[in-house]
Amino acid sequence: MAKIKVLRVVAKSGSFRRAGYQFTSDPTDIPLDGIKKEVRDAIQAESALLSLETEVDDVISTESDDTENGNKKSTSSGKK
Repeated sequence: MAKIKVLRVVAKSGSFRRAGYQFTSDPTDIPLDGIKKEVRDAIQAESALLSLETEVDDVISTESDDTENGNKKSTSSGKK
């Protein structure tokens, strides 16, 4: 099975929103091929978040808000 390159993100404290994503103390994996560079840069620059680029077999569930339409969209398989 091929590895998936992801940005793994956790909030340092409680819950935190950035770039259309909600982050908590549980890791959230965002596939790097599924986000724009500007979004990745905004998340990585946020001091309230810890982020790490890594490779995984399965993506830890992620969900973001479609800010244009107000709809939720899933960006992962939902497996842990």
